[in-house]
Amino acid sequence: HAPVEQRSNGIHWSTALPPGTTRKPDILRNHTNNTREVLVQDGEHRIHLLGSSGKVLWTYPLDGPIMGDVHQIDRFKNGKLQLLLNTSDRIYLIDRNGKDVGGFPISLPEKATAPIAVFDYEGTKEYRALVPVADGRVLNYGMDGSLTTGWETPRLTSPATNPVWY
Repeated sequence: HAPVEQRSNGIHWSTALPPGTTRKPDILRNHTNNTREVLVQDGEHRIHLLGSSGKVLWTYPLDGPIMGDVHQIDRFKNGKLQLLLNTSDRIYLIDRNGKDVGGFPISLPEKATAPIAVFDYEGTKEYRALVPVADGRVLNYGMDGSLTTGWETPRLTSPATNPVWY
């Protein structure tokens, strides 16, 4: 689709979705030209990024279905957006070209029981990804792929089934 400020110009396209698509498409912003793009996941858990013209830009294999939302973050504080998402076993940070960002994917020590929640506490783009896991802990990861130091991991009496929120 056209840049956000020009969406009413009648530009439309259609493309065949990959086989077995069961998740609703995610609409993402292309930071280079401010157009909208579509991310879909197929039955083999691959994700496909469709450009504003409907062309498949890249395909990336995941280890399972995406849990919850796909988040766009500016990991390097340079105006370029990356995709942050999780499956039950991993957290992924994927760049504009469909490549892993350093430190990712993260293999979780226990299965995630809910989607990640992304926080930028101070508005400084120092993002944190919090993910509840099967042993009742809530893990807190920085965007370098490591556990956040100084965070005392709370342990719930039973695993959380919803993302962390405040």
